[in-house]
Amino acid sequence: MAKLRNPTFGYDATGADAYAALATPIAAPTVAYTRLAAACATHPAVLSFDAGVTDHAGVVPGATTILEGVEITGAIQAKNANAGSNFTNLVVMVW
Repeated sequence: MAKLRNPTFGYDATGADAYAALATPIAAPTVAYTRLAAACATHPAVLSFDAGVTDHAGVVPGATTILEGVEITGAIQAKNANAGSNFTNLVVMVW
């Protein structure tokens, strides 16, 4: 079983229609990030765990998105779920 790491935190004050970096976990063969928590204030966001190649999870305003059992080794990026509707105060933590 892979060892867990200290949490990595990312924040974006104002969204955009294209993916932007939030956090980059350090990948190592014996270490994996397997949990994620994310929340935003306004307008939904989309998260990618592979540097913007794939849309992996959505974040809705006013709620906390929690994922467990995922393996996150690439850069975590975010973009607006709806073009032109910028999310605000997106916070992401992985551990």
